Amino acid sequence: DIMDLFGTEYGFCAQTAGLWQLVGYLILIAKIVIPVSLIISGIIILGKTVISSDENEIVILFRSYTGAQIRYYIDPVLGDTYVTEFVPQITNEEEKTDEEFNIRDYMD
Repeated sequence: DIMDLFGTEYGFCAQTAGLWQLVGYLILIAKIVIPVSLIISGIIILGKTVISSDENEIVILFRSYTGAQIRYYIDPVLGDTYVTEFVPQITNEEEKTDEEFNIRDYMD
C-alpha cells in the first residue's frame, strides 16, 4: 500500500526526516551567509577607492565589482570635473564619458 511508504512512522518521510532537516538548515545558513558576504565584499570594494593628486589635478578611481574602473578628474582650483571609464575585456582604453560637472556645486 502506498500509505505504508509515505504515511506511517516507518515510511520514507519518517526515515529521511533528518536529511530534510539538514537541508533546511543548510538553506537557512546560505540565506544568511550569502547576503552578508555580498555586503562585506561591497565594503571591501569601496575601500579600494584610490585617490591621487598633484597641484594640477585630483584623480579619484572607483573599481566596481564588475571590474569597471571609473575615474573622476578634478581641477582643484576651479572644481571642474570630468569622468572616464575603462572596462577590462570590453573597452580597449580609458574613454571619456559625457558626464561633466563642477564638484563645488556639491560642497557646502
